[in-house]
Amino acid sequence: MYAQNDRIESVNLEDEMQRAYIDYSMSVIVGRALPDARDGLKPGNRRILFAMRERGWTSGKPFVKCAKVVGEVIGNYHPHGDSAVYDTLVRMGQDFSMRYLLIRGQGNFGSIDGDPPAAYRYTECKLHPLAEELLADIDKETVDFQPNFDESLQEPKVLPARLPNLLVNGSTGIAVGMATNIPPHNLGEIVDAAVALIDAPDATVADLMRHVKGPDFPTGGTICGTAEIRRMYETGRGLLKIRGRAGIEEGAQGKDSIVITEIPYTVNKAALIERIAELVNEKQLEGISDLRDESDKDGIRIVIELKRGAVPRVVLNNIYQHTALESTFGAILLAIDHGRPKILNLKELLQCYLDHRFEVFRRRFEFELAKARARAHILEGLKIALANLDAVVKIIRESRDRDLARAALMSRFGLSEIQANAILDMRLYQLTGLEREKIDEEYEALIKEINRLEDLLANPKKIYGEIRADLLDLKKTYADPRRTDLVPDEGEIAIEDLIADRGCVLTISHGGYIKRMPVSTFRQQRRGGKGVIGMETKEEDYVEHVFTASTHDSLLFFTEQGRVYWKKVYEVPEAGRATRGKAIVNFLDIGNDEKIATLIRLRDFPPDRFLVFATERGTVKKTSLAAFANPRAGGIIAIRIEAGDRLIGVRETSGNDEIMLVTRQGMSIRFHEEELRDQGRDTIGVRGITLGRENDAVVGVEIVTAAETLLCVSENGYGKRTSFDEYRRQSRGGKGVIAMRTSDRNGPLVAALSVHENEALMLITSGGQTVRIAVEDIRIIRRNTQGVHLINLAPGDRLVSATPVEPEETDAAAAADAPPASACAAAAAPPGGRMPHFRRRIGLTHGRERVQRTAAWRARKWRRMTMKKRRRENEIRRWGFTLIELLVVIAIIMLLISLAFPGLMSARETALATVCKSRLREFIGAFDQYATNNRGNYPAPWYDQPNSPGLNQWPYRISQTLTGLRMHTDPTKRMSPASTPQAFCPKMLQLDVWWWWNSTKEAAYTTYGYSVLRLGSNGQPNLALEPRRDLIPDPAGTAILGDGDAPPSEYPGYPWMNAWMRYGNVRVHPHKKKSNYVFGDYHVELMGEANIRTNMFIAY
Repeated sequence: MYAQNDRIESVNLEDEMQRAYIDYSMSVIVGRALPDARDGLKPGNRRILFAMRERGWTSGKPFVKCAKVVGEVIGNYHPHGDSAVYDTLVRMGQDFSMRYLLIRGQGNFGSIDGDPPAAYRYTECKLHPLAEELLADIDKETVDFQPNFDESLQEPKVLPARLPNLLVNGSTGIAVGMATNIPPHNLGEIVDAAVALIDAPDATVADLMRHVKGPDFPTGGTICGTAEIRRMYETGRGLLKIRGRAGIEEGAQGKDSIVITEIPYTVNKAALIERIAELVNEKQLEGISDLRDESDKDGIRIVIELKRGAVPRVVLNNIYQHTALESTFGAILLAIDHGRPKILNLKELLQCYLDHRFEVFRRRFEFELAKARARAHILEGLKIALANLDAVVKIIRESRDRDLARAALMSRFGLSEIQANAILDMRLYQLTGLEREKIDEEYEALIKEINRLEDLLANPKKIYGEIRADLLDLKKTYADPRRTDLVPDEGEIAIEDLIADRGCVLTISHGGYIKRMPVSTFRQQRRGGKGVIGMETKEEDYVEHVFTASTHDSLLFFTEQGRVYWKKVYEVPEAGRATRGKAIVNFLDIGNDEKIATLIRLRDFPPDRFLVFATERGTVKKTSLAAFANPRAGGIIAIRIEAGDRLIGVRETSGNDEIMLVTRQGMSIRFHEEELRDQGRDTIGVRGITLGRENDAVVGVEIVTAAETLLCVSENGYGKRTSFDEYRRQSRGGKGVIAMRTSDRNGPLVAALSVHENEALMLITSGGQTVRIAVEDIRIIRRNTQGVHLINLAPGDRLVSATPVEPEETDAAAAADAPPASACAAAAAPPGGRMPHFRRRIGLTHGRERVQRTAAWRARKWRRMTMKKRRRENEIRRWGFTLIELLVVIAIIMLLISLAFPGLMSARETALATVCKSRLREFIGAFDQYATNNRGNYPAPWYDQPNSPGLNQWPYRISQTLTGLRMHTDPTKRMSPASTPQAFCPKMLQLDVWWWWNSTKEAAYTTYGYSVLRLGSNGQPNLALEPRRDLIPDPAGTAILGDGDAPPSEYPGYPWMNAWMRYGNVRVHPHKKKSNYVFGDYHVELMGEANIRTNMFIAY
């Protein structure tokens, strides 16, 4: 009855049953039914994927029979029934079961109607590329292995899982006493949430839900309600109400149809249609005349035809109520975490995945480091051998066998056994010079790789940076749009949904007050109206920015310490026209030590747009807008600011813009933003410009815009505008070029702004003086100049701030006419192309008497205007005009205009002539200044004549003709007599510089503020040459002083001023076919002064 050596033990039946049940339960839980939180796979799924990878049945190989896969898995890894393995294999290849397929199937893999798949001897399969991402780097010792069931092979305990598979594909399983039901999600949203958790490890579930909107089912549909989604992510459990997608189509003869194109997840389409038919037959669904299934390979289409007069919405609601077209998904986020089943919330699931990926990356780097060190060790031995080639060859030749040769090499050169074997295995062709160079290059590359890997292993933050980049690359490759919509449930709606998305007007004062007003506040007025008060300010404050926005736009406030705060536009307090608004520091609830540096207005946060930051010490950084899409009430770090530094500006860029930095000492640098790599938020940045002097600092950061100019303002009240074309593009980090000379006259710069012609500029001094000037009144001049006077300062006073503001005639009503921000792109900039930004806050001081006098004067003026207007209205109402009287008045007005018009035109001609003479005198003044600085010698375009004094050269002679010069404004008119010198007034002056010009003279001219236009040629004067008129920005308004014509004796056939001709639409002289020439140069010496006075004419 019993075999020899058998032993019988008595046990308690109850205890044995309990132990056996627990063992069985844990075996089912851990080894069969529940997924691992790290790779999101059950053991059966994991073994199928690993077996196919080991056999080479990857995505790039041909399909193989599913029977072969099932046999491989059963025989080597998963000793269970073939149906269990095949069902698991088929499910990973069904597009209605998996959000992202892991198996690529061929043949009948079942259908959404519940049809079973064909037998595995008929179907074929191979790995999907996403499954290969789960297995990536498995051969680099990134995960632990364990023996298979018969200990003949090794299988992985978990896969490296580059893909966050648990949340992306979800999982369903029933264990002993517990079950899991994790819904699938969108890959792009899960990657964004994982990246956000890497950037902010202390992020809450609510923060992560800004990226993960909700489950995304492969069959689409609609999730009704967000409260259960929030509960599921916070507690790990939730009941999601899912509805199929249905639309109503109008048919003929008043018959409508309900068309169902998507059904809830896990719902059987055929069973759904059968249930609808049953309800119609049972009279529970009324109004339906026909039911058809028109689904095909392109998608689901269930057509429900309605009877005439049936209300489609009522019928559809009844279908939702009585069928599975509306079903409930009971979510349970249960997974195996560190060997134990555990219900996890959204953050815990993501953290498990990131911890696993950190371990995978660390082990991969260690593997690659060990491999690189081993290879470097061998290369070091080969380098020793090549350096002592003759001795090595001699040792090998004198050795009797390989062992003696290896021992001799190790003894002679101190080599290891591995190095000695590598030398003995080295082939003769590796002794060539080219192969030696390859060994040296490989060794240098290995040393760099070893240093990189050691640095990564020593810095966990850098490893997380590698994980972050890997996730974003995965998203770029595999992410797709959402399929499942989210809608509020009945009685559930977001706060933002209660607020209409409409335009409004925002005003921000220089003192830091902000408010919001509806567009209707500003009534439309006719041209010339008085306008309305847009904002009441304190006596030392003024409105700095007025712009339109949409109530759903976002405002990003950046502080000088590098933090950013979010607010929606509708959160800005709404106030009336005559109020100041709310202080921004109180609106944001920030500390007194934090000051606002700049403000950016956005509609959304696309990843292909960026923010460029600039600090006072010249540091710049570029970060994708997507990094700021997750607002937090307490703000977050936008840029890490070093001690003693502060943020001075932030600009939005497209990724293909050019950045301009300007410093206090007048230096500037222009570089392309491609030189800035996209960095995370909590980083310092890179060097943008190298500051020269100890007290130098960056005062401005701007985006180069062709329609704008760079305005530089200095401390002593001087400024200038310069075209961005004057600043050449350089590499980031240099010292730059001069933007404005900071001489003793000018002082250091206080501001550098990109401005538009239609803007105004507000200047503020330390003494409280304020001046508002139009930008167009500031002349555009060259880069390396000192500028012009902008404001008269009292002794001891200095300029401390310059800010662009709206033009004086522009009020908030003008801004209200602008359209609101687009709903699908970042909001447009306010007038002038500029986002609001803040400068140094300086209080203004005004005397009480001045304020009182101003107030009294305004009151008297208002009373006089009001009384005068009322008297005029009363007179009109009392007496009025007859038609005859009105005609008589009009006739008198026309007569007066006809009599006054010639006088007005004559005065206009005189004024224009005066301006023109002034401009020409300015030009001659530049030559006089040149002569003063150069021992009385004037510059000559051709050559300096040693025997001719400066007074004989053409600039002096032209200056002498200005006494009797007559000016006119019609370029086509020629005045009489012809002996009178005459000219057409130009807008600007340039020099026509030919081949004989030298750099010394060019520098002399540019020093005095006049541009040099190179129209030169090939080194020889040639009448056939055609100057490049395309280089002249405004030919019709430019006076070009240069080569006129030669006398007949020098160039026969071209007599001096012998004829005029028409060249296109331009009236020119036949010699150069150029417009707007002041004829005169060295040829003046040959003509004499009489010819100069006769022929000095500016042709149009």
